[in-house]
Amino acid sequence: MKPMDHISYSFLHLMVCPYAAFLRYEAAIRGGSSPWLALGNGLHTTLESAHKEQNFDLRSWVDLFKSEYNRIINEEEVFVSYPQLKKLETEGITMLEVYHGQIELGQITKHPLDVEKDFRIPVAGTFLVGRIDKVELDSDGEFAIIDYKSGKSKPDPWSLRNNLQLTAYYWAGFEIYGRYPSKLIWHHLRTGEQLVSERTLEDVENLKVMINNAVQMREQGIRHRVFHDSICGDGSGRGVSCDFRGAVCSDKELEIRTVAKLVNA
Repeated sequence: MKPMDHISYSFLHLMVCPYAAFLRYEAAIRGGSSPWLALGNGLHTTLESAHKEQNFDLRSWVDLFKSEYNRIINEEEVFVSYPQLKKLETEGITMLEVYHGQIELGQITKHPLDVEKDFRIPVAGTFLVGRIDKVELDSDGEFAIIDYKSGKSKPDPWSLRNNLQLTAYYWAGFEIYGRYPSKLIWHHLRTGEQLVSERTLEDVENLKVMINNAVQMREQGIRHRVFHDSICGDGSGRGVSCDFRGAVCSDKELEIRTVAKLVNA
């Protein structure tokens, strides 16, 4: 079996379910794009450009966001009704207005240390890869890692503290800058609220163990499915929404075909 090229930080939740990880990393099945992903990507592109180009003209932000949002919708053939398309576009513009207002009030710096910072960390014979939205320095010389979120819901304290993506960012901070961030910030773009979380070295070690176990399960061909709403999500906003819920997860023939293809490769 070929070694796994990488594990994306955004798919760490799949490590909980071996079959979901199998579909993503062996069958190379990706969840389809969605208007909400297009919204988030459009916002990320706009804010990255604003800070890198030092352009804080709100009107140009809106123009860039609308262009990028609609480009993704069209190029990736995202299925969305016209009313929903325009509704999400309006919500994106409102989020940019909130962010711009926070800059004007001095609540957000115009000059972050880094934006959209890539990382690639060797672990368990593969690499954990990802991208940090923003890194800011404070007056004490410490740095914070910020993760933009454009969804409607906010995490409860337990979910925030145990978010694997933020743990990956904490680890990446050390790998990139030689020290760990003083805090991790879950930035809710809809409201401007910034939820602060922390991590420890124990959290990083636990993540390493989790990835190592997932790699070993893959090598041993373990592909059992996990059927728990708290993990896979049930459409109510609870748990992690798995791209492979429903028909794809239940498709036994897909599993058989994929395994046969890998064996004969």
